[in-house]
Amino acid sequence: MNKAVPDLRFTEWARVYGDIYSLKIGPGTAIVITSMEAVKELMEKRSGSTVDRPPNYIAENVTGGLNMVLARYGKYRMAYLAENCSCYSYSQYCHCTSSDTGKIAESTQVMYDLLKTPESRYETHEATTLFEAQHLWELALEPGAHPPVDILPFLRHVPRRWASGKAICEKTRKTQRELYFGLLDECTERLKRGEENGCYMEEVNKRQDEFGLNRELSGYLGGVMIEAGSDTTSSFLQSLILLLIAFPDAQRKAHEEMDRVVGDQKAPTLDDALLLPYIQAIIEEVYNSFLITHRMRPVASLAAPLANLEVETFRGHFIPEGLTIFVNTSHQKFSCIDIEISFQRCQDGSYHLAIAEVKVLPA
Repeated sequence: MNKAVPDLRFTEWARVYGDIYSLKIGPGTAIVITSMEAVKELMEKRSGSTVDRPPNYIAENVTGGLNMVLARYGKYRMAYLAENCSCYSYSQYCHCTSSDTGKIAESTQVMYDLLKTPESRYETHEATTLFEAQHLWELALEPGAHPPVDILPFLRHVPRRWASGKAICEKTRKTQRELYFGLLDECTERLKRGEENGCYMEEVNKRQDEFGLNRELSGYLGGVMIEAGSDTTSSFLQSLILLLIAFPDAQRKAHEEMDRVVGDQKAPTLDDALLLPYIQAIIEEVYNSFLITHRMRPVASLAAPLANLEVETFRGHFIPEGLTIFVNTSHQKFSCIDIEISFQRCQDGSYHLAIAEVKVLPA
């Protein structure tokens, strides 16, 4: 199997063995889910059981088990969930007040900087450290890049001089912590000076005791949000650009709508959104993981593996407790190779996406 694209092989096997099948990985077993029906049933309706993560020694070694995405189900993850729910409610409460002004000001500043001095945005200490940390984190977690320490635990005791992965883990941890806790301390000092700007982490900082968080949890929470936000945003923009190039008629119509509604003398704002139904349809299409963009270019084709807390059965399949579960989001991506895309105008002035699959791959 090509370790760079395991989802391709998983998709091939799905055509042979069905939308749910098992794999032997060393002494352990994993299952691969490839259909929307199975995902809906096991990942959503039974999410109380499939909420855990499998052991990941390297992630634990780097983050101490505090990475929100890879954390095992337990007190740390529950603290993150409680904090997120509370802060989400807070952000919704102030959504239409000063926070919008801050978003507009920041986005305007970003666009101005990109046009005038792009190097000032991407060559700051924080930006370069983020890119370095992301690169090291990817190296540390790359499937097949290191010995299978989770499958063969005795490999964890190999001396550092013979285990290059240990040096990568140490460097990744040092770089991440320099970035995460440097930004957290900056936020804390800003609060002490009374220079609040309304950002999310200020609210987390002020309500740590309420959420059951400490400095370690807060630092890694902020770090994970930076990681996830940068990865998904860049992937979104890459997919959007590729689609606009592939479908020049859609790009032309979007450009015409932007020129007609917004003009060339100002940047679009949230107030313009309702007047840009065609562009809204394009944005929603790129965001919607069930439609064409993520079928062609999913952000994380196998996502983060899950594990179940309880015994489950599905269509006669027995799923024991602690089994690793892979959700293969690439399966739909390869169901066709030639797709027509158009947006059809509805009576209320909005658009809906119309996709015609015109060439289907053989099973």
